[in-house]
Amino acid sequence: MISTMDSTPLFTAALGLQDPWKVDEIRFEPEQGEIHFDLACDAKRLGCPVCAAGDQSIHDRTQRTWQHLHFFQFKAFLHAPLPRVKCAQCGKVTQVEVPWARPGSGFTLLMDALVLTLATKLPVSAIAQMFGVSENRIWQAIDVHVESARQATTYSEVRALGVDEKYVGRRLGYLSIFTDQRCYIASAYRASIVNPLVRQLASPEEAAAHVYHLYVVTCSQRERLQDYLQSHCIQVLIHYPIPVHAQAPCRSLQRDPNGLNISERDASECLSLPCNPQMTDDDIAKVIETVNLFKAP
Repeated sequence: MISTMDSTPLFTAALGLQDPWKVDEIRFEPEQGEIHFDLACDAKRLGCPVCAAGDQSIHDRTQRTWQHLHFFQFKAFLHAPLPRVKCAQCGKVTQVEVPWARPGSGFTLLMDALVLTLATKLPVSAIAQMFGVSENRIWQAIDVHVESARQATTYSEVRALGVDEKYVGRRLGYLSIFTDQRCYIASAYRASIVNPLVRQLASPEEAAAHVYHLYVVTCSQRERLQDYLQSHCIQVLIHYPIPVHAQAPCRSLQRDPNGLNISERDASECLSLPCNPQMTDDDIAKVIETVNLFKAP
């Protein structure tokens, strides 16, 4: 009686599969130390993954495999023909995402979770040996989730950053991620801010010579621009309201009797746009769009 028992519904439930997905066949290969679950999607039509239009035709199916958590001493693998939906509404042919794995991964989400948990205590080489995979596959899983966590992290409460000069002096590049992101933000501003009321400073002769601790623009209506941006929840600051030659330590220095008109003009018009390394692409796009929409009264 046991040999004829259909265990596929049990494993469908154990794997957390929901309609239209189910376990269609189980292949146990004790000699290879493996158990394989062939999954099936019974749906004839599915919603479009791009535009969410319902009841679209299935264009074709592509066979995929994912490594799952071990079943005791046996390696476990899921196999499924992933449908590609041909959408009559948006015109795109798109592969559906599955609930048990992230897109493009060769591991299931539960396998990813176990890898991340083990990585807090074990070296990657030991984890790779445990699951019989390359170290590169383990690193790929770790990198994806670390990057996702980094993107979700906010440092909005940070008011100061301490840097050990000894390590920076050894050229270990601890600050490169901050500098690279600031340069990325600056290049986006320089390319996309086109409002004629907002003047950008000249580009540095050598792109690598500027770390963009600040991104400064000038505007003859600075106070109005500042109030406008802050009303749209964009924090801007005036860092240099007094030109250098007018500051107390420099007042005794000899200067041009005709004045330093450009310095004085820039000091009265300069405004620093947000250039925080933690800004997302959406944050950057919001600043650009809002600056470009600023108008004269």
